[in-house]
Amino acid sequence: MNHKKLLTIIILTMQILSATGIEEELNSGDVINKSIEQMEKHYYKIKVPKNRSIRVDLTKLSADVDLYVKRDKIPTIRSNDCFSSNSNTDNEECILNNEDKESFYHIFVYGFKTADYQLSVFVEELEDIPVLTHEERRDSVKRGESKNYKIPAKKAETVKVKLFNLTENANLRLRIGRKSNRHSFDCKSINGGTKDDSCSVTLKSDNDVYVNVDGYRSANYSISLVTTVDNFPKKVLLNGNGNPENGVYIKYVKDKRKAYIFVDKKSRYFEKHKGVTTVDISDKEHPIITMHSTTVYSNPRNFYITENGNILVFTYTDTHQYMGTINLNTLELVDNVMLTHEGWGAWASLSKTNTNVDLFYTIHDTPEQGLYRYYHVSEDGHISKISGIDAGGSDYHYIWEQGPIGTDKYFITYLDEHASGNTQYLKFTKKIYDISNLPDMPLIDTIVTEEERPI
Repeated sequence: MNHKKLLTIIILTMQILSATGIEEELNSGDVINKSIEQMEKHYYKIKVPKNRSIRVDLTKLSADVDLYVKRDKIPTIRSNDCFSSNSNTDNEECILNNEDKESFYHIFVYGFKTADYQLSVFVEELEDIPVLTHEERRDSVKRGESKNYKIPAKKAETVKVKLFNLTENANLRLRIGRKSNRHSFDCKSINGGTKDDSCSVTLKSDNDVYVNVDGYRSANYSISLVTTVDNFPKKVLLNGNGNPENGVYIKYVKDKRKAYIFVDKKSRYFEKHKGVTTVDISDKEHPIITMHSTTVYSNPRNFYITENGNILVFTYTDTHQYMGTINLNTLELVDNVMLTHEGWGAWASLSKTNTNVDLFYTIHDTPEQGLYRYYHVSEDGHISKISGIDAGGSDYHYIWEQGPIGTDKYFITYLDEHASGNTQYLKFTKKIYDISNLPDMPLIDTIVTEEERPI
């Protein structure tokens, strides 16, 4: 047999063995340098103990080569646990966690084009990756080191992460479903120096978003999640100070450039945005969520923020009519009082009576004149009904006017009227209350004025 025929037989034998899936077994830390023909397939496998992760890197590519990995079975292009098919000579990577039992992981390298490649495999301890939230997280990274975080996210959600308060240069990368690194990512921000970095990705299905902070230099930094509200049409989010359209109720804080969005059960946005959400609307074209609670308040309305800015006061309906308070730092309900009984048919509105104290009144519509009740909201959000000063409710006895006197007094003027013959008799009773120590509201003066008017 001549040498040419022998060489042909060897090449054909190697191709047959490759095509039939003969695997080369590897160990952690192995680095393989090989060449692959177009449409050729190379197979490897590695044993991975329980509670370990496996990372497979395909680097130093001279042309386009793809990577596929699967536990317990040889992967294919259509059946795999992880695949990486970047274009041209971009690096490929797969990272998988093996939590429940010792297993073989099978690796399939496919030559999209004839190329040289380097394959590296590493079996590592499972990393306890912290979950990133809307709260600012302070951390540090050494030069050449990486820190990883993850964010559980839902389908169609746009997740945005901000890296800020940098003392030196560090870079930010995001990747859906797998840890990101310098070579594999879905979004990167490398502004340089101590400039803030931000990245956002939109999910096509429920998945974890992995966040990587890479230390170009040793740096301290802050990082947090800010989720955009692109799923809210801007005409709904930014249309006036009250918007019950589609079950969305909004309280704006113009000076602070914030909005509080309440989504009712009847809203078409309920499944994605149910509850109450704080939104930063400094950039109205790109509003972002800063906090969210799934607690639902039906038909909320009449919003006021207390003097210390920590409590939001509002009325809402949940079988009965309530006056409630929310802690704006947690978005959770602090206190509520029932204002109406089921079937009574009255509707309670809410008005703030003074700009210096947190004194509120509700108006209960009646067939005759409205009935007023007064409440105080403490700094921590607890509601106290002020007894003894309910007023109105009759066409012959009702509140004529009311309001503050300076910063520590409040007046309510009641009108009593009746007619006799061609004369109308009017009695104005002005009561002045001390509101310097609410919820105590003692009466300090009464001024009565009477008038007669021809009918």
